[in-house]
Amino acid sequence: MILKYLSKSASADDLSQLEKLVEEKSNSSVFEDYIRTDYYINASLVEFDSDEEKRKILERIQQTKNQSLKRVYKYVAIFTLLIATSYLIYQKLFISSVNTDQNIVVQSDNIDGNQKAILTLENGDIIPLEKNTKLNISGIVYTNQKLVYQNLSKKKNDDIKYHNLTIPRGGQFFIQLSDGTQIWLNSESKLKYPINFDKGQPRTLELLYGEAYFKVTNDSSTSRFEVRSHIQEISVIGTEFNLKAYSSDHKLYTTLVEGKLAVNNGTITEFLDPFQQSIVDLNDSELKIVKVEDIFNEIAWKEGYFSFKSKSLQEIMETLSRWYDADYEFKNVDKMNLKFTGVLDRENSIDYVLNYIQKTNEIKFEIRDKTVIIE
Repeated sequence: MILKYLSKSASADDLSQLEKLVEEKSNSSVFEDYIRTDYYINASLVEFDSDEEKRKILERIQQTKNQSLKRVYKYVAIFTLLIATSYLIYQKLFISSVNTDQNIVVQSDNIDGNQKAILTLENGDIIPLEKNTKLNISGIVYTNQKLVYQNLSKKKNDDIKYHNLTIPRGGQFFIQLSDGTQIWLNSESKLKYPINFDKGQPRTLELLYGEAYFKVTNDSSTSRFEVRSHIQEISVIGTEFNLKAYSSDHKLYTTLVEGKLAVNNGTITEFLDPFQQSIVDLNDSELKIVKVEDIFNEIAWKEGYFSFKSKSLQEIMETLSRWYDADYEFKNVDKMNLKFTGVLDRENSIDYVLNYIQKTNEIKFEIRDKTVIIE
């Protein structure tokens, strides 16, 4: 329960229960272990007053209970990774007891993720979109590393023109379509979309690969909004959802945050309710629906965070490699399946992130020429 609170994944009911549990004397030692860990990571101080920290925690719990979950997640401010395998959690081996002087050996330039993309126009012209790029194209505004399409009138007999936006490894990007729909694109993603939509016709675009978060405008002048990806087609109306379609996963994950959504795998159509996720297996086209217990874990990347919930080190390294545009290599394959849980700011450098994992004393990292070596 304490971990859920510290990682910003606790519901209002969880917070009420935690508040009562914290007041029980029998829970004092367990509670102090956890908040001491959080205190050391965030403050990097030696002195620790358990009574004062307990008072602060209770105040924060009460404040958090008075906010909506959406607001809490949006303004999440925890910059730390509470990392432990399930075994380590059970054994109460916390970061306060490990060697914090052991830093990662870095033998390369800094590896950082940032806002960057490549725009491909309908005539094939390629335009890198970076911080100082100046874009002089009618109907498109590029400011503050955001690409916004204006709703220009389309001549009746004109063909629909498509643009492609490619987000390389080490980047992320925001785009607003001509109908007002907002899309956040994660690293290593590619989106194909029309620069304008026909009146009365479906608004159709395609996530060729990667991950994107869609906030779809309910435009009464047009028909339904469709997103295609591999064998899957999504039909939405005024919806917010996340679509994850990385080729290396061999599965398509569609998570509905709010609104209405229908998913078709080429054979059947399933309807999603908020906080549900559809999973389509590209190998056999199977479609199944599951409940999402922690919606923040699915969309944390959009808010600028890594959120790992019982993820294997291999899954974590795959995510980090996309964001920091780095390769990785396991010298010890036994480490690949170790499970970790935690939340971290994506603006941190890769060595900062890896250093917290290394503090468990289970893992050792070294960075050589943009390759992370795991021992």
